[in-house]
Amino acid sequence: PGHKGQQGAAGVQGEAGVSDTAQYFKGQRGSQGASGESGPKGFAGLKGVMGAPGVVGNMGGSGGRTCDSTINYVFMLDTSGSIGDDYPNIVSFFKDLTSQIRLENTASQVSAITFATRPALLVDWTGSTSAVLSALDGSQATLTGGTAMGAAFDFVNANLLTTRRLGVRTIVLVLTDGR
Repeated sequence: PGHKGQQGAAGVQGEAGVSDTAQYFKGQRGSQGASGESGPKGFAGLKGVMGAPGVVGNMGGSGGRTCDSTINYVFMLDTSGSIGDDYPNIVSFFKDLTSQIRLENTASQVSAITFATRPALLVDWTGSTSAVLSALDGSQATLTGGTAMGAAFDFVNANLLTTRRLGVRTIVLVLTDGR
């Protein structure tokens, strides 16, 4: 082949382009597209470390036997305004429980209070089933006032737990709607 020639003269300049002065705004978001296919199932995670086993408690009775333990029971009956028509059910529960305890046969004792805005002693420590049932029968719901549980517990602590028999298990039972 031959050798390369010289560069030619510059061509005629082209026409100027059109200037775009329009302002463009972002449009609204389109609707969501269809869901895609699910991916493959992931790997199972690592298993956690098992905690130490808890302490095993004593096995309870079958429920058919009678408890012959000597126990101090404190019954706390909510008589506040929110109890309303449920008060007879509370009294009935404690009467049924008292009948099942067998106070005279176990040397157990019961003391009971009612409480609403203020606590009141219903029956002091007694081992007589009939005395507890009679006190429960004579109790009345005030059906007014709030549920001052803190004051009721303070009353029990100051007036009943200080006079209970020492060395005897004490169980405090509270029936309230908490309002």
